[in-house]
Amino acid sequence: MVDFNLASELNIGGMSNRLLTLTPYSPNKAYHPVKMGIAGQVPLTQVSGSGGWQIVDRPRRAAATQWYDRSPFQLVIPAIMDQSVTYSATTPGEDVSQLLSWLSAPDVNATVIQPPTIKVNGPVLGTELTWVLYSLEHGDAIRNAQTGAIIQQALTITLYEYNPPFPSLVVGAGPAATAAKSNAGGTTKNYVVKSGDSLAKIASQQMKGVSLSKAESAIIAANRGDPALNMRSPGQILTTLLGKTIKIPSS
Repeated sequence: MVDFNLASELNIGGMSNRLLTLTPYSPNKAYHPVKMGIAGQVPLTQVSGSGGWQIVDRPRRAAATQWYDRSPFQLVIPAIMDQSVTYSATTPGEDVSQLLSWLSAPDVNATVIQPPTIKVNGPVLGTELTWVLYSLEHGDAIRNAQTGAIIQQALTITLYEYNPPFPSLVVGAGPAATAAKSNAGGTTKNYVVKSGDSLAKIASQQMKGVSLSKAESAIIAANRGDPALNMRSPGQILTTLLGKTIKIPSS
């Protein structure tokens, strides 16, 4: 159980050695930074089950190993919210409420329909990266006997590296608006993927007059309704889609 003994241990050797600050950013609303004590090891690892090398079947030949993408990094932070540790101007209860607000996107009319991105400052790896709050696990809490207010809260905070699906996502409209704009007019044409095709090659040949990044994003949006195609990233090589039919929006 987390208690004031841990708060005392975190003070040994200087506070700056065990303090971490998470600073959120969003074009939609103002958030405040949250400061916490680190109550254990904070490993920088990669999220399992996504990206990396994939096996591609090749008839009558050894299966190919194809690089798809890199799995994002993650930080798992055992944290303690306690003003005697952080000297924060906000209470543990206020900081927990702030963290909870980072798990939800603002309303659909916001500039970017996603929760805030986060910068990390403190004695951990990954401070040069941008992060998002993936999950928040509440541990034990100590409350003031008279008021019931939280004076110490243990948390496990999981951050994922932030890599936007579209280059313009952080400054433009959200994915739904991007898709709608890309498909203005509602017309598409079919295209059969050929050997050597990449998303960039198809976009430049089939959507002339449209910038490459916008054309790639428009093709991804037009085919999002078919999960079997698994079209998800600009620059994607379409080896696994050979012979399949995809939709090309009108340019």
